[in-house]
Amino acid sequence: AAWRCPYTPRLYSTADMSHQLPANLVQIMEQRMKLIEQKSAYLQEQINQPAASPEEYSRANKEFHKLESTMELIKELRSKQKEIEGLTSLVTNSVEEKDMREMAAEELLEAVEEEKRLQHELFRTLLPKDEADERDCILEVRA
Repeated sequence: AAWRCPYTPRLYSTADMSHQLPANLVQIMEQRMKLIEQKSAYLQEQINQPAASPEEYSRANKEFHKLESTMELIKELRSKQKEIEGLTSLVTNSVEEKDMREMAAEELLEAVEEEKRLQHELFRTLLPKDEADERDCILEVRA
């Protein structure tokens, strides 16, 4: 019998984002998210200080704008996680109302799928950038 390699989508692929990220990877992402939130708050303080020199202001502003898109994703993910907590408690606590429980369970499934999508998107933004991405290139096309 020939050995067959099963198809597994790469993490950077958009082929299948329905699978959950491993728990240890989610923990690492949480740590990175906290660091980014702290750095963003620090940079915001630096920008708002009236005594900051123009060089410090410029550097802090540039770094802050680099983190802006990542911070938006983090805020979205945090919001979705709070929504999931609320829906989970609604599903477990609304025993007497069957319709309410079913509707909350349906919304919970949608929220979990959205959370997975946000986690994958955030994971891609947290990956280190390649130095070659910012460089110019020359492309020669011959007929």
